[in-house]
Amino acid sequence: LFIPLALCGSFFSSAGLVVVGYVDEYGVREWSGIFIAIWSLSSGLSALVTGTIHWRKSESTRFLVSLSVLFILTIPMVVAALIFPGNLVLMGIALFLNGAAIAPLLASGFAAAERSVGPGQVEMAARRRRPLFPGDASDRHDAMARRAAATGRPVVALSGRETHLDAQ
Repeated sequence: LFIPLALCGSFFSSAGLVVVGYVDEYGVREWSGIFIAIWSLSSGLSALVTGTIHWRKSESTRFLVSLSVLFILTIPMVVAALIFPGNLVLMGIALFLNGAAIAPLLASGFAAAERSVGPGQVEMAARRRRPLFPGDASDRHDAMARRAAATGRPVVALSGRETHLDAQ
């Protein structure tokens, strides 16, 4: 569960960068904030809607469904970029659709993750303010090393390296 959540975080970061690059390519970089706001708005609206529903399915099932919906709602973004390049209205609509999948995914994923560990671990994780991987480059003061460590974290997550917040 933690690896898919880490990958989702990487997807969200990458999508934000791609949006900025996309609008910059068409000469309207100043619109990047508007496009990110459209994406965020639909996520916020879906959070309001999904927060009012009394779910009967488990968090894990909802997470898998939400992950599938996110994948399906990413297809319009790809279509807008590849088949209709430069159509910013269509890209805005695609971002709005995709953003609607974010809040349900995060809510169900974090709830499932919280249920998969004991209450003491959840409380301990909330209190901790040290790096995810103690002793890594993010402990050091060099900004370049911190960026490199942040970029490498999804790779480490995929490699299966066990990391625990209480390890040190």
